[in-house]
Amino acid sequence: MLESPAVSVIVENIWHIGALRHLDPAALNAATLRLLGGALPPAGGAREAAGLVLAWRGPRETLILAQSAAALRTLATALGSAERACLVEQSQGYRVIRLEGARVPDLLVRLGSADVVPAVGAARQGRLAELRVLALALAGHSMRLIVERAYADHLLAWIDATVADFEPDLT
Repeated sequence: MLESPAVSVIVENIWHIGALRHLDPAALNAATLRLLGGALPPAGGAREAAGLVLAWRGPRETLILAQSAAALRTLATALGSAERACLVEQSQGYRVIRLEGARVPDLLVRLGSADVVPAVGAARQGRLAELRVLALALAGHSMRLIVERAYADHLLAWIDATVADFEPDLT
């Protein structure tokens, strides 16, 4: 965990991650939608509902972050009767990094580009430190980055070096 006046960086090991894949959102049954707290996020959207974080990842995929494996299992069970939809467990493949602070957008621009900086309620895919990352914003100056586990330490090192480069009078 990195703490500076400009940005706080927290690796969140609490998340269980699943990819909800579907050929058509209409393929999701009522039980599944109830567990998700309603409809899937729109294109480019992210939201929190029913204790889950949902992030649009493409027209046929929504990434789901749950604080328990049981929540993902319950969702997978509900999907069991859905045609043309499934939940793929991906908890071991990704890490979630939470960034907080007023300089978070500046950090993301320095690591990649302004195209990666999501507005509140949005999810954006892009490249940070030459890695494919999904960035999502659910509140003010707080963002989550979802990166492949194998590359998380590389991204964290770049974040650390970039935050260290912020001028002291600007932090």
